Amino acid sequence: MLKFFLCLFLSLATLFTVCPYNALAVDAINGGDIIYFVLTDRWRDGDPNNNQAVDKSQPKFYHGGDFEGIIQSIPYLKDLGVTTLWVTPVYKQIGKIGPNEDPSFSYHGYWFSNPNRVDRHLYSGDLYPEGDLRYFKDFVNKMHAEGIKVILDLVFNHTGYHNDAYDAEVAAHPKETIRDDWFNRGGSGEIKGTLAGLPDINHDLVDVRDFFIKNTAAWIDCGIDGIRLDTTKHLEDALWQDLKKTIWSKYPNLIWIGEVLLFDVGTLASYQNDDGLDSVFDFAFYQTIKDTFIYNASMEKFAKKGLFPNEPDGLFDLDRLYRDPNLLATVTDNHDLSSRILTAIKGQYGDTDKAQKVMKLMFGLQFTTRGIPKIYYGTEVGLEGYSDPDNRKDMDFSRQGSDLYNFVKRLIAIRKGSEALQYGTLTTLYSDQFVYAFLRHYGNEEKIVVINNGLEEMPSPLSIAIATNTNLPSAVKERLNNSTLTDVLTGQTYSLTDSFAIALPGKGMAILE
Repeated sequence: MLKFFLCLFLSLATLFTVCPYNALAVDAINGGDIIYFVLTDRWRDGDPNNNQAVDKSQPKFYHGGDFEGIIQSIPYLKDLGVTTLWVTPVYKQIGKIGPNEDPSFSYHGYWFSNPNRVDRHLYSGDLYPEGDLRYFKDFVNKMHAEGIKVILDLVFNHTGYHNDAYDAEVAAHPKETIRDDWFNRGGSGEIKGTLAGLPDINHDLVDVRDFFIKNTAAWIDCGIDGIRLDTTKHLEDALWQDLKKTIWSKYPNLIWIGEVLLFDVGTLASYQNDDGLDSVFDFAFYQTIKDTFIYNASMEKFAKKGLFPNEPDGLFDLDRLYRDPNLLATVTDNHDLSSRILTAIKGQYGDTDKAQKVMKLMFGLQFTTRGIPKIYYGTEVGLEGYSDPDNRKDMDFSRQGSDLYNFVKRLIAIRKGSEALQYGTLTTLYSDQFVYAFLRHYGNEEKIVVINNGLEEMPSPLSIAIATNTNLPSAVKERLNNSTLTDVLTGQTYSLTDSFAIALPGKGMAILE
């Protein structure tokens, strides 16, 4: 009898201490979230004991960032308002490539040798066997305990370059690594792919797909809330079918965000509509904000006036092509682009004050429009840099509390306090060369956003019609009629009957409620 109760106690203890998948995450990732992207090695060195080949003076060496550094920075993330953290791949890496006089290291995580082990640079101690996935699972649990969801970057398309470290890992763990006959090969038998010469994996092979499905399930069972799928456009179509039949049906609350580095809405939409991804990074949004806010293209690139026949569609007019535009991850900065966004702005305007105004305007649109806002680490404090590796500099925590940081923090708080901004329908109210105005509504809440992209103050107040806008529901018009609108950024008020009049300073915006 004693043995029976002891077994029962142990069974119940196991039941209540082993966390099922996603047990600590509250909701699936959606428009209410703020995604923050950390290139882990460049964030914070929380544990110097796991450092190898660390030299912060060299832009292509390891700089020491690790899981412990992220954990120590949770107060920073929570102060800013981040709800979801995207981390670069945590796989075991190949280490150094290149000649001794100019080596490069796989600090970024995209050149793996073994996709079934955690890289030693990232975790602390020896609680589990070398590279055990539980090191990452413990990290995820700590983030969840602080109310922060985790998106993991997965790489299916390629391995790292085949150096001595890669070959040694394959020899030591052949069942955990990619077999030699699983690569696409050219006419001469080479395995170099079109992406930076990285060895390209052939997902038309059923054994390859089976390997990655099992591998993906193991990472998901660490408790992650989403997957950022690297180099999505390079993957064979057969992979999508197997993912749909297995992983996507088992983990319906897990969001898949595809990295498709293209700027055409129709192509981006095909990955959500045809391939079945939940989301893609909205690089069309990125291109449009560059064209307008930096290079002063007409604000009609966001949406047409709707007054004349045959007007070309703007970015938000084309939202009809997506299955769900509210799940798009909006981008203002990224690690694979030609430069940091502030560097691009300063290249056009030169003047630092003007560049800051443009940055604020970009953030203002990103945090009030549809989609899930994604911040690249350091953009909120004005990190600069040209292309890789210059746009992957170490995070500068000394700028927390700067004017730009506080503005972004305030925008995030405004968004998180408004279901209309998180989930609402977007309706264009007005557009011309310099001004774009739109309304978002959800339930009984409305927010109106007006942006003046001109360098100068608007010469006279602009009248923006509400009552005659045929795209607004009658209930919205009735709630707004004879109301007073307040700009949450400045406190200024505006009277609205059938319309309201507004004048904004150069590179200025208003968020009205």
